[in-house]
Amino acid sequence: MDPRLLVTETTAQAVLTALRSGKIKQGLWIRGSRLGDFLFTLPTLAAFQERWPEVRLSLLTNAYTRELARLCPLVEKIIVFAGKEASLAGREGARIAKRLSEELGHCQLLLAPRPRPELPAIAETLGIPFLFPGRTRQERSRDRHVVLQTWERFEGLDLPPPGPITLLPPQEGHPILQELPRPPVLLHPGCDESARWKLRRGVARRLWPWEHWRSLALGLRERGQIPIFLSGSKHEGRWVGRFLARSRLNLPHLHGLPLELLAGTMAQSAGLVGVDSGPFHLATALGIPSVGLYGPSPASYTGPWSPSGSSTVLQKPLPCSPCQGKGVHCPKNVCMEEIRPEEVLEALLRKIPA
Repeated sequence: MDPRLLVTETTAQAVLTALRSGKIKQGLWIRGSRLGDFLFTLPTLAAFQERWPEVRLSLLTNAYTRELARLCPLVEKIIVFAGKEASLAGREGARIAKRLSEELGHCQLLLAPRPRPELPAIAETLGIPFLFPGRTRQERSRDRHVVLQTWERFEGLDLPPPGPITLLPPQEGHPILQELPRPPVLLHPGCDESARWKLRRGVARRLWPWEHWRSLALGLRERGQIPIFLSGSKHEGRWVGRFLARSRLNLPHLHGLPLELLAGTMAQSAGLVGVDSGPFHLATALGIPSVGLYGPSPASYTGPWSPSGSSTVLQKPLPCSPCQGKGVHCPKNVCMEEIRPEEVLEALLRKIPA
């Protein structure tokens, strides 16, 4: 189909009619972003597949998310684009359109959980006649979880309520796990942007103080035979190195791991402690007992999506929290400092097996 002759339908009624009549056989889910953002869209993707199982779904994502997308049983194919989603309206979109035609044939529906002004142009470039949601303004409410808000954007397609995040846990973790007497506890102090030497203010405020991590690790050691590891993705190697140097902890560390190997290591662990980060949400998705340390982040909005209750959030009810690290002049992240290591240890020990 010539994109110049294409008129993209974006209304819920038009898309729903096409789904019911069987006109839509192939769908393309577009989401290229950070780890947590990607994970939070999966319950809506699962709800769509449950309601419309006859539609074959493929995923269009970026290179960073590709490793994790391999663990998603909801899509048949994964197609990777370079750059940001907006680039798909230009030359990158033309390149992807040719690849889509070769690998998928004609795709009839573009599903976009994150509304963007470029989406109609992307759909036209890719030759896709149906787009949903269309050119809708994204209104965010910090009082409702982002999973629910993503699902609500697909109102009109007759989807069931969102369930848990669906991932296939990798069968292989880090080889060192085979040498341990029991599954370890992972301490994950970083987040996706903490590899930078100079942290942005909003990111730095999400981090727990070095000395608190040290106290938590020492408290776990006093409990006996619980192996303790520091973990970090391949984007957090520098951060873990700095952490070890400053905390003066002689802990084994598993940093620089590809996402798939990190997920496999998590799946074979007893529990995890982390800040508001993609790896924390990954552990939650895998059903690992986890404790999330929240300060400036609104747990009502980006807290763990944990229908099974595997994850717990610790957050202090301070007047200034959650601020999201925006528009404030706080010399210290008091909201994180106020979370005491003893509280974290107690919350973790309630979660992990004795």
